[in-house]
Amino acid sequence: MLDTDVGRRTSLVRDLSQIGYSIPIACIPELERHWPASAILLVHEEGGLLQDALRCLSRMTDWIPILAYAERPCSRQVVRALTAGALSFLDLPLDVRELEEQILSGKCEARTAARQARAKFDAIRRISELTPRELEVFQLLMTGMSSKEIARALGLSPRTVEVFRANILAKLDVRNAVAAARLGFEAGYASQLTTAA
Repeated sequence: MLDTDVGRRTSLVRDLSQIGYSIPIACIPELERHWPASAILLVHEEGGLLQDALRCLSRMTDWIPILAYAERPCSRQVVRALTAGALSFLDLPLDVRELEEQILSGKCEARTAARQARAKFDAIRRISELTPRELEVFQLLMTGMSSKEIARALGLSPRTVEVFRANILAKLDVRNAVAAARLGFEAGYASQLTTAA
């Protein structure tokens, strides 16, 4: 739990302990030092705390869901938090049953989101190993271009493009262009291609 208000933290810890949850109270540096393999992170949406938690999350190898919360939040706060990457937003105060329902719902959503996030982080990591020229070829490959079309677009010989393709497939640890394209979609390259077009 990340919250700078001692009273609010104490109240939530008391409520959560009633339903069997252990809540180590953390700050961002502590969270980075002792990153949990499995958890739900509750973050009060205030003064950049949520953005700090999301930045911290982006540097970690294990993804954990973040539930943001605030007292009587405005719709702008909720939209901003969800757009930034929070899994859900809790409107405080909640009674203990509502809190438990929100956490259980968050756990179910988190499993799917965690799989997707792990796949995305892995895809981004693998793609980041490509050289700038390999990345150019990869992006054109994702649009469905053949080696000859890529060669023409980049002013290269088709044989050179084939060498780049082979290197790309090896670095991405995939067997064919279809699997490479799937990896690109998992990493979010599809949205970059549509906005660039």
